[in-house]
Amino acid sequence: RRAGAFHPAPRPPPGALARGHARRRRVVMDLLLSTVDTSERGGGGPSLFELLMHLQVERTLPQAFRHVLQTLASRFHALLPLLDFSEELWMVLSFSLERRSLHENGATFAESLYGLHRVAPA
Repeated sequence: RRAGAFHPAPRPPPGALARGHARRRRVVMDLLLSTVDTSERGGGGPSLFELLMHLQVERTLPQAFRHVLQTLASRFHALLPLLDFSEELWMVLSFSLERRSLHENGATFAESLYGLHRVAPA
């Protein structure tokens, strides 16, 4: 092989991506379980439903924002240039929403929808 030549990365063995995805999901769930307090609802940890819905909300909010922006741009043509910056607009909106939610509720926006609150790790 020549130095500086482009060589494609070797393909992972079948099932390796699924195992990696499952491992990342377990790490995320462990992290969520370790930093979320539900003591005002009777103790214990959050239910699996709450954790899955929290992740679902975080995944679908950007898509919903883009759809709203596209709908508004189709109705008000002056907003069409904003479609090119939809990801940046979402990041600014998301930052301000999460910052306010963390400041007021002690939880991210999606966590506060399900009554989850962050606690300091012990």
